[in-house]
This record gives sequence, C-alpha cells and structure tokens, in this order.
Amino acid sequence: MVFKILAIARDCSVLILGLEIFVMLLLPIFVLWYATRWLKDFIPQAARFLQNMKAEWFRIVSRVDLVMTYIRTAFIWIGSKSEGLRAFLSRMRSI
Repeated sequence: MVFKILAIARDCSVLILGLEIFVMLLLPIFVLWYATRWLKDFIPQAARFLQNMKAEWFRIVSRVDLVMTYIRTAFIWIGSKSEGLRAFLSRMRSI
C-alpha cells in the first residue's frame, strides 16, 4: 500500500515537474512576444527623436562654426592691419 502511494506521488511529481518545465519554456516566448510588440511602437518614435537630435546637432555645429569664423576673421583683420601699419611705417622711414 505504501509503495502504491509512493508510486502515485512520484508520478504526480513528474507530471508537475513537466508542467513547470513547459511553463518555464513558454515564459521567454511571451516575454519576447511582448518585447517585439513594444518595439514595433517604440522604433518609429525613437527614429523621429534621433532625427530631431541630429538636426539640432547640425544647428549647434553650424552656429559654433559661425562663431569660430567670426573669431578667426577678427584675428585675420588685426593681423592684416598690423602688417599694413608696419609696411606704411617702413615706407615712411625710407622717405
């Protein structure tokens, strides 16, 4: 009698273990399913956000380039004026 009960308990535990394994195998499938559904909505939003960030980045870079051009222009202008003044003074000395 005890052996029959132990055999039934063993069979039930094997069935429960098999059911647990089946559920554990289905869990990643459901997680991946919902992840792909979420990504289907997320990817267009992320693409729009990245396009906006890229446009903003190009605007910032163009403004920085413009400021750098103004700074370089000022130094070039100062250098040319000092060279012009030096040339003028050297001509005046030769007179």
